[in-house]
Formats: sequence, structure tokens, C-alpha cells
Amino acid sequence: MDSKVRGMIYTLRKLKGLTQDELADALSVTGTAVSKWERGISYPDIDMCCKIAEFFQVSTDELFGRNLKKLDEMGMYSSNKIVAMEAAIQLMECYRLSCAEGLLAVEKKALREDLHYFLQFTIKKMFEFYRKEIPQDKIEKLLFNYCKCEADRENAEMIAKAVMAMFEGVSEHTMTEVIASHLGREYYDRLVINVNYNVNYKEYSREMILGSYENKEGNVKLIDELADYTDEDIAILIRNIDNMTFASALSGASGKVCKKFLSNISDELLYFIDVDIKNCKADEGEVTKAQTEILHMMAALDLIKE
Repeated sequence: MDSKVRGMIYTLRKLKGLTQDELADALSVTGTAVSKWERGISYPDIDMCCKIAEFFQVSTDELFGRNLKKLDEMGMYSSNKIVAMEAAIQLMECYRLSCAEGLLAVEKKALREDLHYFLQFTIKKMFEFYRKEIPQDKIEKLLFNYCKCEADRENAEMIAKAVMAMFEGVSEHTMTEVIASHLGREYYDRLVINVNYNVNYKEYSREMILGSYENKEGNVKLIDELADYTDEDIAILIRNIDNMTFASALSGASGKVCKKFLSNISDELLYFIDVDIKNCKADEGEVTKAQTEILHMMAALDLIKE
């Protein structure tokens, strides 16, 4: 039995927010059994490994720490949130266009540009409703009925509320708040920066971002050895690090270490993580503390090499 399985069980349980006893109940085993798996005292048999993988919706290869895909979720970031951010930026672009040139310009933009599919749909529907002189309260009910049918209902509701606000002619501050209230406070600054400075993160390729670390010199060397760890070990570690610790630790690490970590992060998240690292203002003491926390996490996950 591969010893990495203990780290993955611990990691997957923590990501799902379960206690050992809650996981045990879900798998019809004892809490003691789960504790032994995570401490490496014993290991689940093949049938149980399949059951664990099915419960956490991962492959058995991932459970054993093999063939891990690049991470598309890390702390406050997830691929779903990135899609929401894209839609939010497009909403603000449409709003500013409506202020500058009127709502008809927004209708033309929705017809000819590659906007988020539900944003295009909602803009078209709003014009259809207005031309049919449907009352505002009924428009709101109709749009939210459409939202209920969407797989990504949360983002659909953000778009519906923001488009209605745009048609009502609210101030830019109110429009920003309507959108940001759906993204969450962690994304508020990111939204303002992207909109105010017209930043298009899609212009930054994976090669450009990773290449920017090529000659980076670290001022704290505590995690230098991680550059030689396997991608599987690094992926397990990333799953257990919060965003602030990650950014602080890598802001003072060598380029080789930074590239090792960032190479395990999906394209969708890479730009945002990169910005966090480069904007991090951690001093040497804070970097040392963050890198020490990573070493402690490595020990807890049994990833430290002898």
C-alpha cells in the first residue's frame, strides 16, 4: 500500500470539512480505523480504497497520489469563482458602455461579442421584456425562474441582478456592490483592479507567468529542497495551504521553488495566484513564519524526506 494514501485521505477529509468520525460513518467503519489510516498504522484494503475514492469523487490514482491533475481549486480560488469573475468583469464593461453610449449599445454588444452565455441571454430577454412592457416585478420573477434552471445558479443570479440594476440606471458604486456581493469580499479588490485598470488576465500565458520566476532569488531558504519533490507531493501540500501562507512563503522563495509549486496549479487559477505572490508585502520575518508553517504541514502529512 502506497504511503501517500494517508496524506490524501487526510487532505480530502479536511477539504470536505469532515471529522474522522463523520468520515467513518460515511464509510461504515470506525473512527479508530480512519485515525489509523491517516497515521499510517494501517491501510484500507483495495475495496475500501475504491469506496473512499467514490465518496470523495476522485480516481483511485489520485487517492494514491498518482497522476494528480493540476489543481483548479485553492483556498478562496476555484474554477467556478474564476468564471464568475469573468462574468463580473463583462457586466462592468456592459454597464460602462450603457453609461457612455446608452442601453442600445449594450444590446449590440450582446449580439456580436463572445460574452458569458447567460449574460447574453439576460440582456436579450431584458430588451424583449421592456419592448413588451412587462412590469418590473414580473421581469424579476421571470429572470429568476430562468436562474433556477441553470446548473450554475449562483452565477446566473449574479448576472440577472446586475443586468436589472444596469437597466434601472444605478450608480457605478451600486453596480459594483451588486456584483461584488455575489463574488464575496475576497474578490472585491480583484474586481475593482481588473475593471479600473482594464486588466485582461487571459493575456498572460502559462509560459509567461512561469518564465517570470526564472531568475527570482529567494531571501529565505527554508523550503528550497521542495524544488526536488515530486509533483504528487507538492499537489498534496498545496491542497492543505491557505492562500495567505502560500503567497507569503513563495514571495520570499527562490524562482525554482516558485515554479515547482505554480506548475501544479491550473491555468484558470495561475494568474490570480501569481498576482497574490507578486503583490505580497510580507517582510522576512513573515516569510520565515509562512515557510515554517509549510514545513510543519509537510511533517503532518508525512511528506518530509529522510
